[in-house]
Amino acid sequence: MASTPQTLATAAYDKFLKDYYLSSWIDQLNSMTTTWALLRRKIVDYSGRKLIFPIRKSRNTGVGALPLSGASDALQTLVEAGRQGVDNGQVFPKLVMGALEVAQDVIDSSRNDRGAFFQAIDFEMAGLVQDLAEDLDRQVYGQGNGHLAKVTAQANIGQAVVQVSYHRPFFEGMKLDFWSGEQSGAALGDATHAGMIVSSVARNADGSGALTMTANIAGANIADNSSVTRASVRTATVGYEMMGLRGIVDSSDPALEASGFEGLTRSGKSWWQAIEDTTATLDESMIQANLDRVHDDSNGEVNVLLMNRITRYNLYQALASSNPQRLVNSNLLQPGFLSGKLEDHHPDAHDFLFFDGRIPIIVDKYCPVMIDTQGGATKTGTVFGLDLTSLYVALVTDFKWWDGGQGTVMRPSSSRKFGLEAVLYIMGNLVCDAPRKNWKNESVVLI
Repeated sequence: MASTPQTLATAAYDKFLKDYYLSSWIDQLNSMTTTWALLRRKIVDYSGRKLIFPIRKSRNTGVGALPLSGASDALQTLVEAGRQGVDNGQVFPKLVMGALEVAQDVIDSSRNDRGAFFQAIDFEMAGLVQDLAEDLDRQVYGQGNGHLAKVTAQANIGQAVVQVSYHRPFFEGMKLDFWSGEQSGAALGDATHAGMIVSSVARNADGSGALTMTANIAGANIADNSSVTRASVRTATVGYEMMGLRGIVDSSDPALEASGFEGLTRSGKSWWQAIEDTTATLDESMIQANLDRVHDDSNGEVNVLLMNRITRYNLYQALASSNPQRLVNSNLLQPGFLSGKLEDHHPDAHDFLFFDGRIPIIVDKYCPVMIDTQGGATKTGTVFGLDLTSLYVALVTDFKWWDGGQGTVMRPSSSRKFGLEAVLYIMGNLVCDAPRKNWKNESVVLI
């Protein structure tokens, strides 16, 4: 391991990273996210190693009617007092991190110019912030299992190209694992399961893509419908990523969470099951029906619709021809939404359409679009209707530099002998205390 260069004062660049980046770059990181920034508007802290919160699972309302005095000589029995059935939800934190590295030759070239060294760090930090922002928004839509896309065309041993249902999460140099199932199953791909590296990504207009790997597939065939993840984010039974909307807004337990959803098994508990719609038509009637269901079934109020750009385009086309009055163009959030400030803009504010003049349609590129080729080419989109009062972020640690127990941010690199590295991390999870107030449709047909 190379030692920390003596030509640069450790305290100076540690102070630079801690003070400068945790005040300006972290704010920028949050502003670069879409759905993550939306859900961060309510933040709670963990107490201990897990967050425990009460959940109402049933209610004896304690109301009724009795006859007036004199109507009967018999004593009347009072109505039974109201009481709630309560259970405890439990959420465990997940760790998300990103690392930057500065090569030793860069350090040496700036030996007599501390500003040049900081400029090099600034350049690397810009990339790290971008990567972390992208990964947080991707995890917000997951189930804790790291699933990125499905394989839509089998890659056999000796082949290097894999067809996938969704191209957005992939980039050159990315390390991938392949699994026989999204929710559970064995590792596929190379014999050692060490993580295959993407050489190039072909991106199709419909959202699908083709991944060319740096080496041919070895070991098992990568079968159709198998799951693609980042390397080392799960095992066959445990997922390491934060719980996202696909796991929260659901009627069943996330498969790689050992204790069900937030410590409770959803089976047989309608109060803990979100509303899932399987209507295939993306139109006014489908959206209105689900808005009504949330209101009538759970006393919820959907105040944001989330979807992919392709999905929104199809909705716009459908409503523009059938009932354009239900869509309102606006760059400005209405008073009362989120923080309630008229000037409060969403990071992607230029994309705002309002449904019925009151519910913003927010576009996030990580809201899934899926290509299913098993029964013929079919493209489906996902729509979420969220009651933001039921969703929030719980943090053990907000964005922070890891000091490795050494008291310094920058340390000798763990991946190369000649250089320094620094690791930025956040520890927490998404929480929902009333899943029934939210709905999703993952089957709207876009072709």
